[in-house]
Parts: sequence; structure tokens; C-alpha cells
Amino acid sequence: MDYNYHDRFLLYLESTHRFNEEGRNKLIEFAEEQIPAFLHSNGYPDFGDLYSNLDPSFWSEVVTDGLPSSTDEEREYAHMVMESIKYIKGFIKFDKTANYKKLLADKLKKEKARAVQQSKSGNATHADHTQPEAQDQPRKEGEPTQVCVTHYERNPEDRMKALERDNYECQVCHMKFVETYGEIGKEYIEVHHLYPVCNMGENYKFDPLDPEKGLVCLCSNCHSMIHRGGHYEEIDGERKMVPMSLKALQDLYNERNKTE
Repeated sequence: MDYNYHDRFLLYLESTHRFNEEGRNKLIEFAEEQIPAFLHSNGYPDFGDLYSNLDPSFWSEVVTDGLPSSTDEEREYAHMVMESIKYIKGFIKFDKTANYKKLLADKLKKEKARAVQQSKSGNATHADHTQPEAQDQPRKEGEPTQVCVTHYERNPEDRMKALERDNYECQVCHMKFVETYGEIGKEYIEVHHLYPVCNMGENYKFDPLDPEKGLVCLCSNCHSMIHRGGHYEEIDGERKMVPMSLKALQDLYNERNKTE
């Protein structure tokens, strides 16, 4: 089975670092969109997508000193750039010897065990906590997780326009976190760039409410899937991200979930 670099980077983060799912997805999204743009504007105009150069010597030469840090947003961006490059370097070293078939099998095994445990906990309101847990079964409670990154939004005002328009509702599956999770899900949703930030040039005019190239609210699952549906192509001599459209994901979801 062939594993693309996106999936391999994901497995690397899952197996070597304590990220939760949201943290992993946000790190990968930032790295894939922002690091190529950062390199383009810092002496590497011919750099392609994130995985186009996995030579350790190249990444060791990338300099992150001198990034603007006068505002909170600039400091956040600088931190994200440095963290992303650190994980990319770790991934390159990891990728040389990783057994992805085994890593994927272990991941599926853990997910199955977690689903079984959640099913059991839903049917047993008085669980016997004195019984030892299965050796290969992840702890349901008490296992520490660390979200090492936060999503960098270019313009919070643009993000708010999308949130207000979509009313915190996923525009694919129509999930609302507040309806599913109650108070803790109030005013929570992820915001996706329909047009990749890495494709935007300096003079690109961004309209957050553009139905094809603006921002859209998505739940965590749909957000992950729309990124998996994108791919890179050579366009006008440049390697660019071709995103999955919102309509394509909506059609896929509706087809897979239609009722008889």
C-alpha cells in the first residue's frame, strides 16, 4: 500500500507526539499552507509544496531568525513557523525507517478498542473501576494530551464574518457543536479557507464571504476530509494546491448519507 506524504506526516505526529486530533490537523494545515509561502518570501522562490524537498541539509539551512514579533499575531505566526519546521525535520528523520504498515495497523487497532470501550461505557452506567484495563486498550480517562499549536487566522474579522453568516453550523453535514455537546459547544466551529493561503500572492484580493474562494464553517471531520481531497498540480510552471471544492464534499457527503 502506498502512503502519501500527508498521511505519513500525520502518522508521524500520532505515533511520536501527544497531539489530540484537532492539534494534529491544525499543525498539518498550517505547515502545508504557510511554510511554502514563508519559504517563497524568504529566499526560496522555487520551493514547491511542503514535501517537495525532504533533504535534511536543505531544512537545516532554513533561517527563521528575524521574523516580525512586535504584535501578538506576529509572535504567534513566528512561533507556528518555527514549530512547523521543527516537526518537519523530525518527520524527515522518522520517515527513513518508519514501518507505516505497522503504524496504520496499530492505529486502527487502537481506534477499534476505543470504539468498543465507548460502546461498553454507554451501556454500563455503573462500571467497576476496580478491574484492570486491557493491556492494549487506551485509557478512556486520565491520559494527558497536549495541543502544541493553535490555528493562525490571518484576519479575525474575516473569520467572524464567516461565523456569523454560517451561524456556527458545518456547511457539509450541518452539525452544530452546541446541539451535540451543549454549552461547551456554544460558538465553536472550525473555519476553512476554500482557496489555499499558499496560492495567494501579495496582491491577492481576499473576500471572506466569496462562496468559492472565501471562508466556510466546517466541523472537525468535514474539515479534515476537505483537506484530504485536495492535491497538487503543476500550473503555469508552478506547483500549486488544487483544493477540494465545498460542493464536491457536499455532494460526496449527501451521496454517502442519502436515505432510501
